[in-house]
Amino acid sequence: MLKWGGGGGINSYCIRLTNNTTNKLIQRNDEKLNDHLASKAKFSVESVYFDEKSGIKITKFLNNSHALNHKSIQDKNILQQIALKLKELHQSKLEFKNIFNIFDIYKRYFSLLKQKDIFYKYHENMDYILKAFDKINLYFQQENIKLCPCHNDLVPENILIKDRIYLIDWEYSGKSDALWELANFMIESRLSTDLKEIFLQSYFKRQISAKETLHLSYYAFCCDVLWTLWTALKEENGEFYGNYGFMRINRAYKQLKSLKL
Repeated sequence: MLKWGGGGGINSYCIRLTNNTTNKLIQRNDEKLNDHLASKAKFSVESVYFDEKSGIKITKFLNNSHALNHKSIQDKNILQQIALKLKELHQSKLEFKNIFNIFDIYKRYFSLLKQKDIFYKYHENMDYILKAFDKINLYFQQENIKLCPCHNDLVPENILIKDRIYLIDWEYSGKSDALWELANFMIESRLSTDLKEIFLQSYFKRQISAKETLHLSYYAFCCDVLWTLWTALKEENGEFYGNYGFMRINRAYKQLKSLKL
């Protein structure tokens, strides 16, 4: 954290430094625009400096706020607030120019991975898992998916609470399917079945359809596959995440039993 003072007193700022690996994964010009639009619309905290070449960003520090974690995000009241904030984002007129398509992102990440066997070693049935991933891709290509502004990286730590909900770190933001965002959020938050129902009811204010339920299950599977590949790419470049990738791909494999493919 950086503190800077002038005639108006002392202000605190957060500085984000990045590395070459992350910069390969992120389109910084898209992030810069989306970050600006999100903060202008009061979804995020204002960034006072953003260099799209280096990825260095300086953001105002949100005093008296706290980031969520996997324990605090289980609170029903907080989940209801997040659901309403996401619905507000998804129905907003934010003009993101880029599209976050998980299948296109997967292809790009895979092309960046130099040693493909690193990814395949995460699970002995990886070929079977990826065939299912491809089937789901073909399925969604036949669907008329409505795109909307999405954050796309809603891990608990990217959600701040002060007087209201703030969504930070818009690196992966772009136009996407709202159901993808919801599925990804529920996976990242490790919600129980009961809490998922509370969250979805708070978002939709109605019973979700069978097709919506199917799409949520497809996206939950796909997000584990995508972020396992992300982990492999990170580890190839010297960043290690323990058993994170194995945990995600094992969960994806278990989900296959219940998917209708």
